This record gives sequence, C-alpha cells and structure tokens, in this order.
Amino acid sequence: MGTCLFWCRLNAYLFLLVYNKDYILTFSTLFINLFRSRSIEQQEGNTLPTIMPELWQYIFSYLDFEGVLAARSVSSDWNKLITGFRQAGIVGVENKPCHIIDTSGWVKVKEVDFKYSNLKKDLTPATIPSFIFYHLMGHVRNLAQSWWPYLQGNNIHTLGLSWNHLGDQGAIVLAQHLQGTNVHTVDISDNQIGDQGLEGFAKHLQETNVHMVVLSRSEIGDQGAEGFAKHLQGTRVHVVDLSMNKMGDSGAEALAKHLQGTQVHTLDLSMNKIGDQGAEALAKHLQGTNLQEIDLRFNQISDRGAIALAQHLQKTNIHTLNLKSNKIGAQGAIALVQHLKDARIHTLDLCENKIKDAGVIALAQYIKGTSVHTINLSKNKISVLGAMELAKHLQETNVHTLNLGYNLIRAGQLVKHLQGTRVHTLNLNGNNIDGQGVIALTQYLEGTNVQELCLGDNQMGAEGAIRLCKYLQSTNLEKLGLGSNEIGNVGAIELAKLLQDTNVHTLDLSMNEIDDVGAIGIVQHLQGTKVKELRLSFNEIGTEGAIGIAQHLQGTKVQELDLGHNRIDEEGAMQLGKYLQGTTVHTLDLRSNQIEDGTQQLLQQQYPHIKWWF
Repeated sequence: MGTCLFWCRLNAYLFLLVYNKDYILTFSTLFINLFRSRSIEQQEGNTLPTIMPELWQYIFSYLDFEGVLAARSVSSDWNKLITGFRQAGIVGVENKPCHIIDTSGWVKVKEVDFKYSNLKKDLTPATIPSFIFYHLMGHVRNLAQSWWPYLQGNNIHTLGLSWNHLGDQGAIVLAQHLQGTNVHTVDISDNQIGDQGLEGFAKHLQETNVHMVVLSRSEIGDQGAEGFAKHLQGTRVHVVDLSMNKMGDSGAEALAKHLQGTQVHTLDLSMNKIGDQGAEALAKHLQGTNLQEIDLRFNQISDRGAIALAQHLQKTNIHTLNLKSNKIGAQGAIALVQHLKDARIHTLDLCENKIKDAGVIALAQYIKGTSVHTINLSKNKISVLGAMELAKHLQETNVHTLNLGYNLIRAGQLVKHLQGTRVHTLNLNGNNIDGQGVIALTQYLEGTNVQELCLGDNQMGAEGAIRLCKYLQSTNLEKLGLGSNEIGNVGAIELAKLLQDTNVHTLDLSMNEIDDVGAIGIVQHLQGTKVKELRLSFNEIGTEGAIGIAQHLQGTKVQELDLGHNRIDEEGAMQLGKYLQGTTVHTLDLRSNQIEDGTQQLLQQQYPHIKWWF
C-alpha cells in the first residue's frame, strides 16, 4: 500500500472516530490489519499526519488491547505517545509511563497469575516490561509483596491473593498500598489473618477504590468481625464475603451493629455456624442499612430464626435472601412468606431444608401479592401433592423461576397447572422422571411459558428423551437440560434430529455415555437448528470425536461448546482448534482432558479469537 494512500485512509477513519464514536471497533480493526506487520524500524522514516499529539493520545485511548499493540509498532513517535518512551522494550517498574488519558481500555481481559513458575522466575519488578505492567494487566493473582508499592498508576483492578500466607502484617501492608490505586476487588481468603490484622486491613481501606473484599476461610471470630465492620464507614466497600469463618451468633450480631452508615449491599455469611440467636440479632439491625442481598447458607437457623428474619424484612432494602441448607421447617417457611407482602424480597432460596408438603401448601397461599419472582424449594421432600398445590397458586403471581429439583414430583401434574402462569424457568432435576413421566409432561408443556426446562439426573433414557423432543416444536422451550439420563449414542443422535424447527438454542447432554460416534452424530444434525450452546462434558469423547465435531460445526450456529472431562488428547485439541476456523464458535471448554500446559498456551496463541477453558 502506498504511503500517501495509507495516510489518507487513516485520516478518514480518524475523522469519523472524532465525530462518531460508533467507529471505534472499525478503527481498532484497521490498526490491527494495517500495522501488525510493520516494525518500528520499517516505519522510522515516516512522519505522523499533522495532528496534535494530544488528539492522537485521545484517539489511542479508544483502542483495545490488540489495537494499541499494533499502533505502537508504527513509529517511535507513536510508541512514545502510547508508552511514554521513544525506545521500545523499556523494562522495570521504576520506568513509569506518564499519561493524561484513560488507558483502561487497553487491559488484556485474561487473568495473569504470577504463581506460574515461568512468570515467577523470569519476571521481577526490575525486568518486567513497564508498558505491560502499567497498562495491560487488569486481573492479577499471587502478586508478591515486592510489587505492591507500584500498584499506583497502573490498570490492575482485581487482586487475587488467597493462599499467600499474608498474616496480620501482610494484610495491613497490602491495604496501605491500595490507597490511590485502581484496585476495586481484593481476595485475601485463606491467609491466616487474625483479628488484629483484619481490623488493621479495614482501617486502611479509607481513600481506596476497593468495593469488594473476599475474606472467606480466615478463621474470623466475633472480635474480628466487629473490628472489620466498624471501620467500613467512609469506605467504598459494598460487597463483603465472610463465608466459611467462625463467627457464630455473637459474631453475626457484632458485625450487624456496624453496618448502618456503610455502603455494604451484599453480605455473604454462609457456613459460619450462625443459629437462631445470631439470625435474630442480625435481623434487628437490617433496617437502616443498605443491605440488598444476604447469604446465610449452610448455617444452623431453624424456624425461630426464620421467623425473626421475617418480622424485620419490612422496611429494609433486602431483595435476595439465601437460607439454603439450614433447619427451617414448615412453620419458618410460612412465616417468611407471610411477611413478604410489604417487603422487597424477589429471590428466596430455601433449598435443602425441612419444609415438606405441609410447608409448601401453606406457603403457596401467601405468595400471591409478594414481589417474589424466583424461589428455590429443591431438596425439601416435596411430593406431587405439594407441588400441585404450589402450581395452582402461581396464577397472578410474579414467580417466573421455580426450582423443585430433587423432590418426589411427577412432572405431568405439575406442568398441567403452570399454564397461565409466568413461569419460564422450571427445574425438575433428580425427580425420578422416567419415560412414562415424560409422556405426562409433554401433554401439558404446550401452552405454558416455560422456556428453560431442567430434567437432568432423572431416568428417562433414550426413549424418554426422544419422546420429549418430538413435542418441542409446539412449545416455547429454548433451553433444555438432559444431563445424566443414560441417553447414549442412539438417543442423542435421534434427539438432535428432532431439534429442527424448534426454538431450542441451548442443549445439555453431559454425563450421558456418549462416545465419538454419538458426538459426531449429534453435531451432524445441528445444521438448520437454532442451537448456539452445546454441552457434552463428562462423556466418553476422544480425539476422533473432537475432530469430527469440529469438522461438522461448519454451517451451524454453535457459539459455545463444552467438551470438558472427556478423553481428548493434545492432537485432538490441536485439530479441534484447526477445524474450528470458519465456524461461529467463540468459547470452548476443554477442562480436565489430556492436554498439557504447553499445548494449552499454543492453542491460545494460535486461535486468540476463541475463549479457551482448560
């Protein structure tokens, strides 16, 4: 391309960008295509168009990661505008670039883990390329203490420091270095931080941008909880994870006393041995706080604690309450729902309690008039009688997501009463629904608003799965979960054939004894369907199956493919990547296969347009 034509075309894009930011993506693509192969030495003789440097920097601020890498290779002048230095390859954190523009858009999305041996060995504060450290890193894990003084002035926003043996002093020093940085999320779980260290950490969160703190598995007791909470006022912290600690009732009460006046809206207190007394104390302090979501899973709350929570929910901002795996029976569940009419709760999780039919039937009578739209009642020993009564009362309610998994329900009678309701997501996993149950279900699915149906871990087999799919054309179903149903090759292939002219765009066939033949057969029949997401994890798919899948994905609409926990080796993975070119796949899960680190890195380098999971 001639130099004159090159600059004329570039100037045209610059003009469009300045006057219409909708051209940003086009502009970044232009940079990548035109400049990637041009080295600084080749371009040294060219001069920039006559545009003020400040305007160039403004334009550069809109580039993405690949765009800015391409742009800095154009000339030493552009390299200086982007990195702060005319010379390429400046190393060391002491060489801090100086910018007046926002460079957050340059950040590479991928997480950087300094624990990997090659990074730990080759990169030190003195040897790391300064441009990479200050501009391209966003999510960083296991960053050693020697790097912390240089956090100011870079784009790092998330620090994962779990299992780093920080101790009290390390936590305090970290918080001191967070002031004036862009870090907004900090995970320091599993670090042997005592009460003193926790309080010291919280003291230094003032004047930081930290809004999320993860402190799970830190052996925090009541003193530590109170010391941490009383210093949250004046900070920007609004998400706190204190799960899997030792707070108990006294810790929950001590924490709750200091939540007023803070910005905390999400609080995770799961697995903290909190009983009725702690739940009651916590409930009394909810009013006047900004709390919107509270997680009390895996504690020791019974009916008494649930009733206390219910009585104080009104006039609070709580919209999500998770009480999974406690000891709540019918009485507690009924009390909760009775008090929801004047509360803001829209998501209620009562999974794995002791509600049973009596609780569900009574609960159903009070749910009308509440704001609840999502309710989880799985693992509560609910029979078809309780499920039917619940479904009957869902008319004229706001409920659109209903989880009744792992109960004792016959699907057909339940679905019959969902017609005319708003329910669009129905989970019936693990309800022993066999082929006969599928027949009853299909009779009533048409005419409902159900768009997502989870039927995993049942006993339908190939015959039941095929029978179900024969009736999908006349339903609104878009997501179908059939994992762990012993469907096998024949059933999976026949099922795929029946997806033509249906609305199904997400299909889960994980854990179904599908091998290479079945996997290839499924994909062969996806052309002409709307399937965008296909899950085939935990099957028996090997290298031949992986290659066959990729070859037959051409012409389909599949964008996300899950092949995790199969038998795919390195050759299969490389061939998979090769044949996926030209398909619409942008996300590929290959976790727990037979693929070494070197091959994983090679795949990511050769096919950067795909989001790989290993």
